[in-house]
Amino acid sequence: MTPSSPSSSPVTPSTDPHLQSRRRRLSDSVHSPHSIEELLLEAQHRWLRPTEICEILRNYRSFHIAPEPANRPPSGSLFLFDRKVLRYFRKDGHNWRKKRDGKTVKEAHERLKAESVDVLHCYYAHGEDNENFQRRTYWMLEESFMHIVLVHYLEVKGSKGSSSHSRDDNEMAHTQMDSPVCSSSFSSQNQLPSQATDAGSFNSAYKAEYEDADSVYLKRDPIQQIVVKQDPDTALSLGYSMKMEP
Repeated sequence: MTPSSPSSSPVTPSTDPHLQSRRRRLSDSVHSPHSIEELLLEAQHRWLRPTEICEILRNYRSFHIAPEPANRPPSGSLFLFDRKVLRYFRKDGHNWRKKRDGKTVKEAHERLKAESVDVLHCYYAHGEDNENFQRRTYWMLEESFMHIVLVHYLEVKGSKGSSSHSRDDNEMAHTQMDSPVCSSSFSSQNQLPSQATDAGSFNSAYKAEYEDADSVYLKRDPIQQIVVKQDPDTALSLGYSMKMEP
Protein backbone atom coordinates (compact mmCIF):
# COMPACT_ATOMS: atom_id res chain seq x y z
CA MET A 1 0.00 0.00 0.00
CA THR A 2 1.39 3.35 -1.01
CA PRO A 3 0.26 6.25 1.19
CA SER A 4 -1.54 8.98 -0.65
CA SER A 5 -0.24 12.52 -0.67
CA PRO A 6 -1.81 14.88 1.88
CA SER A 7 -4.73 16.88 0.62
CA SER A 8 -4.72 19.42 3.42
CA SER A 9 -2.71 20.57 6.40
CA PRO A 10 -2.62 18.04 9.24
CA VAL A 11 -3.80 18.98 13.03
CA THR A 12 -1.66 21.96 13.99
CA PRO A 13 -0.74 23.02 17.49
CA SER A 14 -2.83 25.84 18.90
CA THR A 15 -1.42 29.35 18.42
CA ASP A 16 -2.69 30.61 21.78
CA PRO A 17 0.36 32.26 23.50
CA HIS A 18 -0.27 30.47 26.79
CA LEU A 19 -0.43 27.12 25.03
CA GLN A 20 2.72 27.94 23.06
CA SER A 21 4.48 28.53 26.36
CA ARG A 22 3.29 25.14 27.55
CA ARG A 23 4.68 23.52 24.42
CA ARG A 24 8.09 25.08 25.07
CA ARG A 25 8.06 23.64 28.59
CA LEU A 26 6.95 20.31 27.13
CA SER A 27 9.95 20.24 24.81
CA ASP A 28 12.34 21.02 27.66
CA SER A 29 10.84 18.32 29.86
CA VAL A 30 11.48 15.50 27.36
CA HIS A 31 14.95 16.76 26.34
CA SER A 32 13.78 16.59 22.74
CA PRO A 33 14.43 19.19 20.04
CA HIS A 34 14.25 22.90 20.79
CA SER A 35 10.54 23.07 20.06
CA ILE A 36 7.64 20.67 19.87
CA GLU A 37 7.38 21.54 16.18
CA GLU A 38 10.87 20.09 15.66
CA LEU A 39 9.81 16.93 17.45
CA LEU A 40 6.85 16.63 15.11
CA LEU A 41 9.19 17.09 12.16
CA GLU A 42 11.30 14.21 13.46
CA ALA A 43 8.16 12.09 13.55
CA GLN A 44 8.25 12.20 9.75
CA HIS A 45 11.19 9.79 9.83
CA ARG A 46 11.10 7.89 13.12
CA TRP A 47 8.75 6.54 15.76
CA LEU A 48 8.37 8.71 18.82
CA ARG A 49 9.81 7.45 22.10
CA PRO A 50 7.52 6.59 25.02
CA THR A 51 8.55 9.66 27.02
CA GLU A 52 7.82 11.91 24.05
CA ILE A 53 4.44 10.29 23.44
CA CYS A 54 3.49 10.62 27.11
CA GLU A 55 4.32 14.31 27.15
CA ILE A 56 2.17 14.95 24.08
CA LEU A 57 -0.73 12.99 25.57
CA ARG A 58 -0.45 14.71 28.96
CA ASN A 59 -0.43 18.08 27.22
CA TYR A 60 -3.15 17.27 24.69
CA ARG A 61 -4.96 20.53 25.50
CA SER A 62 -2.08 22.32 23.77
CA PHE A 63 -3.17 20.79 20.46
CA HIS A 64 -6.32 20.51 18.42
CA ILE A 65 -8.22 17.26 18.76
CA ALA A 66 -9.16 15.84 15.36
CA PRO A 67 -12.97 15.74 14.99
CA GLU A 68 -12.83 12.94 12.41
CA PRO A 69 -10.25 10.56 10.91
CA ALA A 70 -8.33 11.66 7.83
CA ASN A 71 -8.70 9.80 4.53
CA ARG A 72 -5.57 7.79 3.71
CA PRO A 73 -3.13 9.91 5.72
CA PRO A 74 0.46 9.69 4.43
CA SER A 75 3.60 8.56 6.20
CA GLY A 76 4.64 10.94 8.97
CA SER A 77 1.09 11.96 9.88
CA LEU A 78 0.19 12.29 13.56
CA PHE A 79 -3.31 12.67 14.95
CA LEU A 80 -4.85 13.20 18.37
CA PHE A 81 -8.34 11.83 18.96
CA ASP A 82 -10.72 11.72 21.90
CA ARG A 83 -12.10 8.20 21.75
CA LYS A 84 -15.04 9.11 23.96
CA VAL A 85 -16.14 11.45 21.20
CA LEU A 86 -14.90 9.61 18.10
CA ARG A 87 -15.16 5.87 18.49
CA TYR A 88 -14.07 4.87 14.99
CA PHE A 89 -10.93 6.97 14.71
CA ARG A 90 -9.23 4.06 12.90
CA LYS A 91 -11.47 4.47 9.85
CA ASP A 92 -8.67 5.99 7.79
CA GLY A 93 -9.26 4.52 4.33
CA HIS A 94 -6.08 2.40 4.32
CA ASN A 95 -6.04 -1.34 3.66
CA TRP A 96 -4.53 -3.02 6.71
CA ARG A 97 -3.55 -6.66 7.15
CA LYS A 98 -6.50 -8.71 8.40
CA LYS A 99 -6.89 -11.69 10.70
CA ARG A 100 -7.91 -15.08 9.38
CA ASP A 101 -11.57 -14.08 9.38
CA GLY A 102 -10.72 -11.60 6.62
CA LYS A 103 -12.61 -8.81 8.38
CA THR A 104 -10.87 -7.81 11.59
CA VAL A 105 -7.70 -5.73 11.30
CA LYS A 106 -4.77 -7.58 12.82
CA GLU A 107 -3.30 -5.28 15.46
CA ALA A 108 -0.46 -6.46 17.65
CA HIS A 109 -0.19 -5.05 21.16
CA GLU A 110 2.70 -4.01 23.35
CA ARG A 111 3.03 -2.09 26.55
CA LEU A 112 5.71 0.59 26.45
CA LYS A 113 7.86 1.49 29.42
CA ALA A 114 9.33 4.78 30.58
CA GLU A 115 11.93 4.51 33.34
CA SER A 116 11.07 0.82 33.78
CA VAL A 117 7.37 1.53 34.38
CA ASP A 118 4.57 0.53 32.01
CA VAL A 119 3.02 3.77 30.78
CA LEU A 120 1.50 3.23 27.32
CA HIS A 121 -0.60 0.87 25.27
CA CYS A 122 0.67 0.53 21.71
CA TYR A 123 -1.45 -1.14 19.02
CA TYR A 124 0.15 -1.42 15.60
CA ALA A 125 -1.03 -2.53 12.19
CA HIS A 126 0.81 -3.29 8.93
CA GLY A 127 -0.29 -2.39 5.44
CA GLU A 128 -1.78 -5.23 3.39
CA ASP A 129 -0.07 -4.11 0.18
CA ASN A 130 3.03 -2.55 1.77
CA GLU A 131 4.08 -4.13 5.06
CA ASN A 132 6.56 -1.32 5.67
CA PHE A 133 3.71 1.17 5.98
CA GLN A 134 2.50 0.98 9.56
CA ARG A 135 0.06 2.61 11.94
CA ARG A 136 0.72 2.85 15.65
CA THR A 137 -1.99 3.81 18.09
CA TYR A 138 -1.04 4.92 21.60
CA TRP A 139 -2.89 5.76 24.77
CA MET A 140 -1.81 5.98 28.36
CA LEU A 141 -2.51 3.49 31.11
CA GLU A 142 -3.14 6.41 33.45
CA GLU A 143 -6.92 6.61 33.71
CA SER A 144 -7.23 10.39 33.57
CA PHE A 145 -5.55 10.44 30.13
CA MET A 146 -6.58 7.12 28.61
CA HIS A 147 -9.38 8.67 26.52
CA ILE A 148 -6.85 10.59 24.41
CA VAL A 149 -5.26 8.65 21.55
CA LEU A 150 -2.18 9.47 19.49
CA VAL A 151 -2.09 7.82 16.05
CA HIS A 152 1.15 7.82 14.05
CA TYR A 153 1.56 6.66 10.43
CA LEU A 154 5.03 5.85 9.16
CA GLU A 155 6.66 3.97 6.30
CA VAL A 156 9.72 2.28 7.75
CA LYS A 157 12.77 0.85 6.00
CA GLY A 158 12.70 -2.91 5.49
CA SER A 159 14.88 -4.17 8.32
CA LYS A 160 13.41 -1.69 10.78
CA GLY A 161 9.81 -2.68 10.13
CA SER A 162 9.46 -4.68 13.32
CA SER A 163 8.47 -2.55 16.29
CA SER A 164 10.33 -4.89 18.64
CA HIS A 165 13.72 -4.29 16.98
CA SER A 166 13.71 -0.58 16.15
CA ARG A 167 16.41 1.45 17.88
CA ASP A 168 13.83 3.93 19.10
CA ASP A 169 11.82 1.17 20.80
CA ASN A 170 14.33 0.14 23.44
CA GLU A 171 11.87 1.03 26.17
CA MET A 172 9.16 -1.32 24.90
CA ALA A 173 7.88 -4.08 27.14
CA HIS A 174 8.05 -7.24 25.05
CA THR A 175 4.50 -8.38 25.70
CA GLN A 176 3.40 -8.52 22.08
CA MET A 177 0.01 -10.09 21.37
CA ASP A 178 -1.88 -10.81 18.18
CA SER A 179 -5.12 -9.25 19.41
CA PRO A 180 -5.57 -5.94 21.24
CA VAL A 181 -8.66 -7.30 22.94
CA CYS A 182 -6.65 -10.03 24.66
CA SER A 183 -4.35 -7.49 26.31
CA SER A 184 -3.66 -8.06 29.99
CA SER A 185 -2.50 -4.47 30.38
CA PHE A 186 -5.65 -3.23 32.10
CA SER A 187 -6.29 -3.88 35.77
CA SER A 188 -8.91 -6.47 36.65
CA GLN A 189 -11.80 -4.03 36.95
CA ASN A 190 -11.06 -2.79 33.44
CA GLN A 191 -10.58 -6.23 31.89
CA LEU A 192 -11.72 -6.39 28.29
CA PRO A 193 -14.15 -9.08 27.05
CA SER A 194 -13.45 -11.18 23.99
CA GLN A 195 -14.11 -9.94 20.50
CA ALA A 196 -16.85 -12.52 20.14
CA THR A 197 -18.83 -10.78 22.86
CA ASP A 198 -19.03 -7.52 20.93
CA ALA A 199 -19.27 -8.98 17.44
CA GLY A 200 -22.97 -9.75 17.64
CA SER A 201 -23.88 -6.12 18.19
CA PHE A 202 -22.21 -4.89 15.03
CA ASN A 203 -24.28 -4.58 11.87
CA SER A 204 -21.71 -3.32 9.40
CA ALA A 205 -18.47 -4.72 8.03
CA TYR A 206 -16.60 -1.71 9.35
CA LYS A 207 -17.81 -2.22 12.90
CA ALA A 208 -16.79 -5.86 12.74
CA GLU A 209 -13.40 -4.85 11.38
CA TYR A 210 -12.61 -2.57 14.27
CA GLU A 211 -13.91 -4.42 17.32
CA ASP A 212 -11.47 -3.61 20.10
CA ALA A 213 -10.89 -2.00 23.44
CA ASP A 214 -12.72 1.17 22.42
CA SER A 215 -16.18 -0.40 22.58
CA VAL A 216 -15.60 -1.54 26.13
CA TYR A 217 -14.03 1.75 27.11
CA LEU A 218 -17.21 3.57 26.13
CA LYS A 219 -19.36 1.10 28.06
CA ARG A 220 -17.45 1.96 31.22
CA ASP A 221 -18.76 5.51 31.05
CA PRO A 222 -21.86 5.53 28.82
CA ILE A 223 -23.37 8.75 30.16
CA GLN A 224 -20.46 11.13 30.33
CA GLN A 225 -19.64 12.22 26.80
CA ILE A 226 -17.03 14.87 26.14
CA VAL A 227 -18.05 17.47 23.59
CA VAL A 228 -15.18 19.01 21.66
CA LYS A 229 -15.84 22.40 20.12
CA GLN A 230 -13.98 22.49 16.84
CA ASP A 231 -13.87 25.22 14.22
CA PRO A 232 -14.69 23.96 10.70
CA ASP A 233 -11.38 25.24 9.35
CA THR A 234 -9.24 23.58 11.99
CA ALA A 235 -6.59 21.32 10.50
CA LEU A 236 -6.73 17.63 11.32
CA SER A 237 -3.33 16.40 12.45
CA LEU A 238 -0.13 17.08 14.30
CA GLY A 239 2.13 16.20 11.40
CA TYR A 240 4.88 17.64 9.25
CA SER A 241 2.97 19.41 6.53
CA MET A 242 1.38 21.46 9.27
CA LYS A 243 0.47 25.05 8.65
CA MET A 244 0.44 27.40 11.61
CA GLU A 245 -2.81 29.27 12.07
CA PRO A 246 -2.64 33.05 11.53
